[in-house]
Amino acid sequence: MNEANQVIDRLFEVFRARNNNELANFLGIAYNTISTWRNRNTIPYHICVDVAKRKKISLDWLLLGRGQMYWKEYSPAVDSAMNTIQEPRPVPYLTEDKTLTASLLKNMDQLFHELSELKQRIDRLEKS
Repeated sequence: MNEANQVIDRLFEVFRARNNNELANFLGIAYNTISTWRNRNTIPYHICVDVAKRKKISLDWLLLGRGQMYWKEYSPAVDSAMNTIQEPRPVPYLTEDKTLTASLLKNMDQLFHELSELKQRIDRLEKS
């Protein structure tokens, strides 16, 4: 199973969705977007970060399948760190010739950077 399918399956688990339509309604997206993610092996990182923030879900669990689903301990300090993540910007996923756009690559780099910073903040908070 590809990585996108595993992440999407975990999103289904978070919302206890029974089908694409239910999950799409929870996420506020078109139902066929989920099939597109699966077919293109695309992980919706900005949605995963938003879901983790709103539902107190571990990003390690959601993105990598490691650890527990929920944060070990919820604290206002962790919530404050999560709130520093910028809102996602709409980005075209693929061009007509099915190649990734430069805009997408730049956005992915930014998301990876934000995820890395978030993980470091959470690690520091857990140690304090």
